[in-house]
Amino acid sequence: MAAAEHFPLSPEQLRQLARGLGFDLSPQQAQALAEGLAEYHAWLTALDEQAFPWEWPPAALDRPQTPRPAAPPPRPLPPWEPPARLPAPATEADIAFADLPTLATWLRQGHLSPPELTRLSLARLAHFDPRLHAVVTLTPELAHQQAQAAARALRQGRDRGILHGIPWGAKDLLAVPGYPTTWGTPRYRQRELPLRAAAVERLDAAGGVLVAKLSLGELAWGDRWFGGQTRCPWDPEVGASGSSAGSAAAVAAGLVPYALGSETWGSIVSPAHRNGVTGLRPTLGRVSRYGAMPLAWSQDKIGPLCRTAWDCGWVLAALHGADPRDPATVDAPFAWPPPRRTHLRGLRLGFIEPEVQADHPDRAAQLDALRTFEALGAAVIPLQWPNLPTEPLRFILEAEVGAAFRHWLRAGWDHEVANPDTWPPLWRRAQFMPAVAYVQAQRLRLRWMQAVDALFTRVDALFAPAVGVPTLLITNLTGNPAVAFPLALREDGRPAGAVLIGPRFAEAELLAWVDAFQQATDHHRRRPPGFAAAA
Repeated sequence: MAAAEHFPLSPEQLRQLARGLGFDLSPQQAQALAEGLAEYHAWLTALDEQAFPWEWPPAALDRPQTPRPAAPPPRPLPPWEPPARLPAPATEADIAFADLPTLATWLRQGHLSPPELTRLSLARLAHFDPRLHAVVTLTPELAHQQAQAAARALRQGRDRGILHGIPWGAKDLLAVPGYPTTWGTPRYRQRELPLRAAAVERLDAAGGVLVAKLSLGELAWGDRWFGGQTRCPWDPEVGASGSSAGSAAAVAAGLVPYALGSETWGSIVSPAHRNGVTGLRPTLGRVSRYGAMPLAWSQDKIGPLCRTAWDCGWVLAALHGADPRDPATVDAPFAWPPPRRTHLRGLRLGFIEPEVQADHPDRAAQLDALRTFEALGAAVIPLQWPNLPTEPLRFILEAEVGAAFRHWLRAGWDHEVANPDTWPPLWRRAQFMPAVAYVQAQRLRLRWMQAVDALFTRVDALFAPAVGVPTLLITNLTGNPAVAFPLALREDGRPAGAVLIGPRFAEAELLAWVDAFQQATDHHRRRPPGFAAAA
């Protein structure tokens, strides 16, 4: 059906309106905008059918306050004791694919030093990146300085915790002084920002060694950036998914022990799934976004991609906490590490039956995983979502993205985006969004928050596919934490995976669920072929 039948303004009239709003449209862009506004009409109709009670407010996940320029003081990591003495690593791959407790133990037992571990990571990044296109900028000067400082501190008995002296990589939407922060776009290829992201500050304080800024899809869409398409180590013929593409690929290939990513709507979960690593999307407000590219303020979250769920917990222990420079953050308890579970008796695991039973490539692995959770003692319970729409929730993302990048439209920079079919059409149509559509979508968001809270009175965790299901959109909007983790290798050689979702601020319990699964299986220990040594 033609767009004019859905939307009463012609493309030429939209061009005139755009000029009045401060930007220009080509005839082709105006036609695409008319079609996009017709989609808005359908979403708004779905919202109108909700008949919200007059007293129903919109969701408000932020906590406005007057921002203060000062950073909070660093907090020490929870105490960590090395396990019984470990044998020395036998090969480069043993080091490259080791988890954080193993690396930390080798550092303290003298089998490795922070400078040696840093040189290995930098060498692997340089050697394998031509196959993966995961690195935007190496940071060798900073890395060697931090590694030497970490080694001196250990010699002097000053131990900052399990992350002390261990290399890591940052998604290149996190600002680091002295290095470009490109957001994956050619316009910012050489741009340096005069600030340090809060997440970077906190890992610095934990003794981390930053070795690279890693790729993201341009302006946090997909896995294509100005350096090419970031590739999946398991199958370099396909992309690493996005937008935390470089972070996931680098961890999967053993180039860094862990990395930071961000998620607004799948950007940690999806690349964790594609690359077969463990990714944590924390509760909204758990980790400060100060110094990170804003995409949608009421949805953006920063979290780790690691080898294991236990590793994710240690990284979150360094990251979490309130920051006055990000008014959405709170100081919520995070009791880490919890007692390790080898069983899940007495706990309840739900799954949305139509999502898991649908025909998709990971279905067999996911059904096997549910049986594993059942064997660990959990009660597995099929569930259904209430009959509420999800598509109109997209109003929230598009309105906030349209505001965050309105200056790109006014400056005409939208024409510079390498793939014009990604963000620019959404920026344009967001300028025409009715304010009531955004507010009504926020009211729907609150209804979904209540539905999710009600679900977690029936179960302790929710199991879901990692891509392509409404649960991922719903729980990003409700702010619930999620852990993506590998399940198996499919017949095509690519990882299969799933997601566990929990109540808000229940990351410790959620990570303990996945840790129990990973203790009982070995899927997370598999290594992509061809990445053993940087010979």
